[in-house]
Amino acid sequence: ITVKQCASVANQYGRPRVISETYGCAGWEFSFEGQKWLGDWQFALGVNVRSQHLALYSLKGCRKRDYPPVFNYNTNWWGQARIVEDYFARLSAALAAGAPARDILVLHPASTAWCALGSNPRGASSREADGNIQEVNRLGDDFNRLLRALLGAHYDFDLGDETILAEEGRVEGGGLAVKKASYRLALIPPIRSMLESTRALLADFLEGGGRVVAMLPAAAMLEGRPSERPAALYAHPNTTLAADPRAALRAVEALLPRRASLTNAFCVEDPDLVCAYREDGEAEALLFAANTDRSKAKDILVDIEGDGCVEELDLLDGTIRPITALATGGRTKFLADFGPAGSRLYRIDRKRRPLVSAGGTDPTAFPAAANHLAPPPILRGFGPVARFSRPAPNALVLDRCAFALGDGDWSEEMEVWRAQSEIRERLGMRQVYYNGLAQRYLWAVAPHPKDGAPARLRFRFLVKEIPAGDVFLVLEEPGEFAVTMNGMAVDNAPEGWFLDKSFEQLRLPAPAAGWNEIILSCAYKNRMEVEDCFLLGDFAVDADRALAAERDTLRFGDWCLQGYPHYCGSMVYRFDLDWPQEESLPNDRPLGERQDGECQPHRAMLRLGDFSAVTVAVKVNGETLGQIPWRSANGLDLGGALRPGRNELEIEVVGSPRNLLGPFHLARGKVAFNEWSAFRPEGKDYTPDYVLQPYGLFGQVTLSEE
Repeated sequence: ITVKQCASVANQYGRPRVISETYGCAGWEFSFEGQKWLGDWQFALGVNVRSQHLALYSLKGCRKRDYPPVFNYNTNWWGQARIVEDYFARLSAALAAGAPARDILVLHPASTAWCALGSNPRGASSREADGNIQEVNRLGDDFNRLLRALLGAHYDFDLGDETILAEEGRVEGGGLAVKKASYRLALIPPIRSMLESTRALLADFLEGGGRVVAMLPAAAMLEGRPSERPAALYAHPNTTLAADPRAALRAVEALLPRRASLTNAFCVEDPDLVCAYREDGEAEALLFAANTDRSKAKDILVDIEGDGCVEELDLLDGTIRPITALATGGRTKFLADFGPAGSRLYRIDRKRRPLVSAGGTDPTAFPAAANHLAPPPILRGFGPVARFSRPAPNALVLDRCAFALGDGDWSEEMEVWRAQSEIRERLGMRQVYYNGLAQRYLWAVAPHPKDGAPARLRFRFLVKEIPAGDVFLVLEEPGEFAVTMNGMAVDNAPEGWFLDKSFEQLRLPAPAAGWNEIILSCAYKNRMEVEDCFLLGDFAVDADRALAAERDTLRFGDWCLQGYPHYCGSMVYRFDLDWPQEESLPNDRPLGERQDGECQPHRAMLRLGDFSAVTVAVKVNGETLGQIPWRSANGLDLGGALRPGRNELEIEVVGSPRNLLGPFHLARGKVAFNEWSAFRPEGKDYTPDYVLQPYGLFGQVTLSEE
């Protein structure tokens, strides 16, 4: 509803740009595929500009829990962000051209919602309440289901706001016009009331030959008062009555051909695909279609009204390729495959005829199951063990400590946020473990009578194998603390920062085998926010959360279980690839057309098995060949980059800050809405275990002859 409300008004008033603030609360692990999946859905519904939530100047204190992800330098994948930004820049440019072709106006049931809500829906008793919030919620849910049914059947529409209809609605040329938009059909959802101006407009539309699909029960009120006047709309011969969304959809199908049809192998419109169809005058049309299913691929017959030459505009790399299509019955048809969360953008040139397939091949025929499922010949497989490197230091999160106030005894060990909560409670200070309101700055930095109270925090970590290199402690506001490790003073002058400029690094003395102890002493102040600390260095973290030696190889599977539970960065998997001379390649079928006596590079497609990553980059002999930012883009042609003899293949799997910044102890593992409470679970929501996001290559990597 929300996206369509905004996109409808923009279309009716001729506004070319529709912006959406999006992605907030998706969590630190949010991937490029996640951005694409949600962004594609919104763009198909009418958005064409994203405003990513959010870009923080700093992750200091509670900000790291302020509805992540963060779109700024302080996210480890920021250097690769251009991949997804260019994708949406191309899509944004395309979907701002021309105008959407929407033939249906769906009446928005706001008047009915106000009638159901009443003036006192939260009365102390049912006798005092003259409205019902639950009824309004049911109305919204039912309306959303109707809109989803239309979109799943690939009928695009605008919503008709009754106030706007009163100001801008008119009957013109047999159509129902709203400002700059015009519609061929009106759909009335189940409503109780409408405005008199709406009734009059729909009556004029019907008398002028317009068609209306009206769902039951019929409206029996005008402007909130009982009236028999709306009944004439439902009884009009040009009105088709429908009892539910399925019947309404059948009525629409009988009255209105689709601009674009997307049917699957069962010859039905695939409801998992959403699409946007736009026209730029009579010469050109655009079709954008997206698969909202993140687990299943789709083979789809695309059927577009009118004749025209079809080209696919690749949104990932910017290339354009012609599509073989069939023109018949005034429509253009071709077959397309959509990977999980996959999408495609097509341009239809009405001035040129479709490119017809040669040799009698039917471009609209679904592939036979035997041929479609037969895997291509595999030239080489990689894994399940690889040499590897990690561009970033490994990390161990220290999120548990004991505390003491003044000369008091040490507390039991607890999570850092709980320790700070108890310190503030004892000092009579307001709590800061949650974000608070927008006006937080008014009290969070104010002086307090107990400012300067001496406090200590003790962190312990286990070392099984002493790291060969330096180990750093990452601390926020290190100047506020006197730091010791195993009784030795630590210089609190920072040596650089990690991830965020407020995450400052202190060089530690060499740790000892066994248990090590870090003590932070400070004069605690109201404005302070004591956060988790990290250890950084060249080490592994074993199952006991102890520092251990790293291995030379990394197995396919979750790298969290192989010594890197809190690692924030990317892993580079390295493989040797022996590539034969051209004459020794498989010759069971042609390798390519020869030009000027030379053979074109052999087509060798690299495909990843299952993986978990924000994005994946592929290099051959040190040269970046491309990115696999989402599963539907899986497959890169290495043929032109491989040289005879030994080649080095590098697959860089990019992780996220999720396992460094949390949440760690949420018993449910994931929540749909990431806010501060997910990072501070209590009671049944809490588990002492570390619940992490798996990362890495999980399935075999193959090089196939295609």
